Amino acid sequence: MLLTADALHTDNTAPAYRRGTGTLGDATAVGTQVGELHFDTGGILKESMKSLVLVGLQFSLIAFLIGYSGMPESIFSLGCVLMGVILGVWAVLAMRFRVSVLPEVRERQTLVVAGPYRFIRHPMYTAVLLTALGLVLHRPDSIAIGAWVILLGDLVVKLKYEEGLLLARFPDYALYAEKTRRLLPFLY
Repeated sequence: MLLTADALHTDNTAPAYRRGTGTLGDATAVGTQVGELHFDTGGILKESMKSLVLVGLQFSLIAFLIGYSGMPESIFSLGCVLMGVILGVWAVLAMRFRVSVLPEVRERQTLVVAGPYRFIRHPMYTAVLLTALGLVLHRPDSIAIGAWVILLGDLVVKLKYEEGLLLARFPDYALYAEKTRRLLPFLY
């Protein structure tokens, strides 16, 4: 189920941005139209240097773990990799293949609350961590564990940054966040 900012409101007291007036973040609510949601972004939203650094570190650590640990062989390491891949595919399907590795909110982005997003707000990050954990379990030394911990820290910083952007774009994101966890159902 994909929800736009309009679809999130079920009462008759819609906020100003729903009616096409007022402001949305720092952008004046005129210009590009997405359903009833109007906003002027000056074109494609630009990625910040912070996003590029976070994503660059993320992919560097994943590549390092793949090269350093090799292909998992034990049932536990393969199980983690398989669970991560399944969760990642489920999340991509729930997003209808509208995926970006960068946390910036796109002009036509909608808030997805179906599939794994019913339980956790960042299933793609959980999928990455599970898959990487499978690699670490294949070669569980201090270097691999250290790389995984740095990856975890990088993704936590990235998801907090992304949540700030989502909250600015989708005011009802706060309500959604109250009902779900970030990475692990019922825990965090």
